[in-house]
Amino acid sequence: MRFEGEHLYKDEIDSKLEKVTLQMSYRICHVSSCREFYAVADMLQAMKVTNPPKPRVFNKTQLAQFIQKQGLKTGEPYDLPETLSISDKALLKDGYGAWLTKRDFKFNHIESLTAPHLVEQYLYGKGLGTEIEGLLLSSTLKWKSKGAYHNALNRFIIFGLVPNALISFKWDSIGKNYPEAETPKDTIIKRGRGGKDNRKSRTQFRGITTLDKKNIAEVVKQWIREGRKLSKRKVFESFQDTFQVATVIRTVGEHDIPYYELLPPEERISRRMFHYHFNRIFSRAEQLEMKVGTFKFKKDHEARQGTALDGIVGASHRYEVDATVLDLYVKYPYIKDARYSMGRPTLYFVIDVYSTMIVGFYLGFGAPNSDGVAQAMVNACMCKVQFAQRYGLFIDECDWPAFFIPREVTIDNGTEYPNKLVASILKSTLGIKAFNFTAVYRGDAKGTVEGTFNTFNGEVAHFQPGSIFKEVDRTEQHPSNQAVWDYNSLVRKIINFIILQNKSAKRLKKLNFEAMVDDIDISPESIFLHSLEEDMDGGRKTTPHDEAMLRWAFLPEEEARVRPNCVFFNGLEYHHPHFREEGLYQVAALEGTFPIIVKRVKDWTNHIFCRVKSKGNGTKLKYLTLTLKNPNNGSPYWGMSWDIVAHQLEWLEMKVVAHEEYAARLRQHIRSMDETEFDRLMGQIALLPENERKSIVPRIKEFQAIGKKLNTLTHARDVMVALGFEGEAVEFESQQELTTTEGF
Repeated sequence: MRFEGEHLYKDEIDSKLEKVTLQMSYRICHVSSCREFYAVADMLQAMKVTNPPKPRVFNKTQLAQFIQKQGLKTGEPYDLPETLSISDKALLKDGYGAWLTKRDFKFNHIESLTAPHLVEQYLYGKGLGTEIEGLLLSSTLKWKSKGAYHNALNRFIIFGLVPNALISFKWDSIGKNYPEAETPKDTIIKRGRGGKDNRKSRTQFRGITTLDKKNIAEVVKQWIREGRKLSKRKVFESFQDTFQVATVIRTVGEHDIPYYELLPPEERISRRMFHYHFNRIFSRAEQLEMKVGTFKFKKDHEARQGTALDGIVGASHRYEVDATVLDLYVKYPYIKDARYSMGRPTLYFVIDVYSTMIVGFYLGFGAPNSDGVAQAMVNACMCKVQFAQRYGLFIDECDWPAFFIPREVTIDNGTEYPNKLVASILKSTLGIKAFNFTAVYRGDAKGTVEGTFNTFNGEVAHFQPGSIFKEVDRTEQHPSNQAVWDYNSLVRKIINFIILQNKSAKRLKKLNFEAMVDDIDISPESIFLHSLEEDMDGGRKTTPHDEAMLRWAFLPEEEARVRPNCVFFNGLEYHHPHFREEGLYQVAALEGTFPIIVKRVKDWTNHIFCRVKSKGNGTKLKYLTLTLKNPNNGSPYWGMSWDIVAHQLEWLEMKVVAHEEYAARLRQHIRSMDETEFDRLMGQIALLPENERKSIVPRIKEFQAIGKKLNTLTHARDVMVALGFEGEAVEFESQQELTTTEGF
């Protein structure tokens, strides 16, 4: 059965272009009410012309024969242009309101002819000649020819019987397809603002060319490559200095000085035209990225489509970890008679993705790093009662019931925790099945913890003395002078904030069907505990004995090498009696150095840690603390941060390279002097009779005694000269010459 809107077509595959092209394309644009007749339009023709012809009419038999004869495919609807379904609101928003006026003007003329019975009469009956003649006599309508009515009516019927059929399908490109000159030397088809005769402009600027657009793009890209802040005004000035000036050489005194003169307006584009095409070449997103930088754009402005709940089963399934530098200065508490600040601390939060419950945190100083992540994760997995007591806060286990090991952990793939340092220990020891790394500055991939930072800063930190939630005027006192919270008190405040947030935040959208049936509270803590029992079989709860295992597991693994005299790690030498007692140093001496796995705290070089099997128990493991070798308490690296040590070792390597270069050059210098002296001596020997003696040289002992006597006399002379006996020294010198002569 044929239907209105059906596409009757014949296509062909072009093997060279590798695409399908239509050979024939027809649309059944109308079916009579008795379903015996069909109006069919040739769409290949209709899409090319403004006024398509009247559709061709077939009865059932004729249409079937036509389809069979032409070999047409059937059964699919014809895809009409998008213009037919676009709303008036969209047209007005895009600034094409004039097309609505034109459409309504045409439709008002044919509206009385679009009734269903009149459309059938026009297509299958006697036509609408009488009705159109009556419209021509109307004083309210402007059209005075039958052809105008026929053209509009044909277009209305062919393109879906909707008023938008009277709009040009190219309405959004009208005025944009003008020929564009390649260079300013070509004929400018389109002038600048005001047209060729400048009816609406007081300037004579020329129109844009393809070369101008390329130059605009190149100037902007060069500006960004040089690392300068984007400014449209400055970029235009750079464009003008490069492409819209002429250089004139003028003689001033004895010097030829280049002067720059702007080209006349007829040979330039205007500032407005530059800005217009700048905005067309670079989108608003690209301009913002150029203005704030790629990293900041991706972090703060890029659209975020990720969802944190992908693949989450329940509470403790995935924890998110992230860090931020707080907008709050911390007071230095150890000087009582003045106010000092320790700077702004770094806050690490660990969030359960399923319930958004805050399960752990760590407050430290310095840039985000793996140590902070490790301490935050240990805190997330352990009971918080003893931890809070350490800072003078007494809570019960039920106040913060977060002491479970997660299945997955998600952190930044940045400098905080490099991939290569995370090994299978998390899986084998803790049962953490995945350690996920998100792309740098992908806050959408860690949306839960990012939102918690915003909440803490917005509701707590920004309302405390010493906060920097706004840009500080230079005339105002710097917030660091107003710091009130010291480290311990700030930790207590963070704990109280977490307890309040976990118990009072509303998470209605986090309730699943079972949670609603069980009528639990809508707080993160309630959702967390309910999901643990219902979805995670109670979760994996930790005990105080698990702390060593947790701390070891979350520190990054690194490699050290056992040498005959030490355990060598990152340029430093460490020692533990275990390696001597077990003969491991001896093994290294006889068979060569070998690697071991160690872990470290990045802020402290004094110790590194490794894990070995206990004596007498092949399965139980113990942890060793290796100490930095510090002979006579003189190690320059004792008690230092690894960042400083790495910098120092790098500096020493550079110093060694520089010293080796100096030594090589000095050796060549000494070689030059030695070879000159050697050549002089060889020249003297060449003048002597040739020596053919095979035995030892005679008189060696005699000449050796003379040499010894000369050394003694020289020493005596130096002593006498030093003690002031110049006369005797001179006399002695003459005696020395005489003795030397007589000796020879």
